[in-house]
Amino acid sequence: SYHFGADLLTALLMKIGVSLIYATVLPSIALSTILVVISYIFFLSIFRSKLTAIIAIPLFFFNGGLGLILTVLNQKLNDPPYQYTLIEPWGIRWNNFITAEFIPQRPFLLGMPLGLLVLMLL
Repeated sequence: SYHFGADLLTALLMKIGVSLIYATVLPSIALSTILVVISYIFFLSIFRSKLTAIIAIPLFFFNGGLGLILTVLNQKLNDPPYQYTLIEPWGIRWNNFITAEFIPQRPFLLGMPLGLLVLMLL
């Protein structure tokens, strides 16, 4: 089933006069900010350390491979020969949450903070 919350939020903003672009982008920015804050609180409740919670956020969300390191090692920052996190001949396909879930699936931005809140309550 498809979650209509993101589209409902966009439609409500358009109903009050916000343009389509802003009605789509502004909730995503707000929900992304909320997600980072809730993620920090979630990791803080698990690890009991502010520094560990801060380090855990980028490790969790940018979890998709060693592409930057391989690019720097090959010194091809401006024009890498291929995507190091998507190498089909080698069978390597590392996606991260941002490119695989949050960008193509806007409702995921609504569900992820709610899921983290439920996990914290458990």
